[in-house]
Amino acid sequence: MYNNMKVKYKEIDLGQTLSITMENVFSNDLEKNRQKNLLHQIILDWEITECKKLMEKIGIKNGNKIIDFGCGYGHYTLPCALALNDTGKVYAIDRYNEPLKWIKKKAKLFNVNNIETVKTEGSLEIGFSDKSIDIVLLYDIIHGEDVKTKESIRFSLYKESHRVLKKNGILSVLNFDSDIKKISPNKDKRIETIYRDINKEIIEAGFKFSHSVNNGVHFDDYHDNKKMNKVLLFSELERGVIYNFTKK
Repeated sequence: MYNNMKVKYKEIDLGQTLSITMENVFSNDLEKNRQKNLLHQIILDWEITECKKLMEKIGIKNGNKIIDFGCGYGHYTLPCALALNDTGKVYAIDRYNEPLKWIKKKAKLFNVNNIETVKTEGSLEIGFSDKSIDIVLLYDIIHGEDVKTKESIRFSLYKESHRVLKKNGILSVLNFDSDIKKISPNKDKRIETIYRDINKEIIEAGFKFSHSVNNGVHFDDYHDNKKMNKVLLFSELERGVIYNFTKK
């Protein structure tokens, strides 16, 4: 009865109506299952359309070599690869095997051949030659409670990014309020001040501010089973500003 069910859904943040076919959807809680499958499809659609445009706005050009450091499940890896138009290379770097497997599956699904996954042991060293990379993404990897330690870790990442980037290469950073709050030395300290301090750290590491791009998306809740079981909407995922810097 629900085989090949066709669903139309208006997602405000995407600004379009999606028509989705889901096959063989059977569950004790059919509606919840339907919503989950719909969210999966909406996020994939966002990756290959809206996020691809975001990656173009940060400055991706055909032939670029890009590092997505701490790539997770590749929500930004795939859009980067698509923005390259079958040229260049995106190196998806992560310490966990499971996300890297999913990136390979998504690349195969969309017939993308310019992604290379790189498994690390959690080192802060990026592991590429000096001045060999055009763009480094540090997305959703700045968080934690130990301020002094995290400051040292952040600076190490910025300096390592500076090392591997070509002259005028781009360091693109995406942080989120929910994580920034964790590194505040003072609970009453304003979020804007913390962002300003982080941007200052990046400049001190040898970069200059270039431009910002709105509407980066935080996918932590999407990978949280408890929140997904409560039926999570794409519009409920946290948004953040992508700050872009160029190597001096």
